[in-house]
Amino acid sequence: MVSRAKTVHGITVTHDYTTKKGAIPNPATYVIELGSRISANDTGALIRDTLKP
Repeated sequence: MVSRAKTVHGITVTHDYTTKKGAIPNPATYVIELGSRISANDTGALIRDTLKP
């Protein structure tokens, strides 16, 4: 996914995507933030971080 996104002109993949124009979050940042949002809205949901080696 990241290697494909890097081929698009003007797209940068970074953890600091909120302060950079044309940036998207790296997969780890995306999963962490998505899990936080889901957990905040649904107290019965459990999100596990499966990206750790």
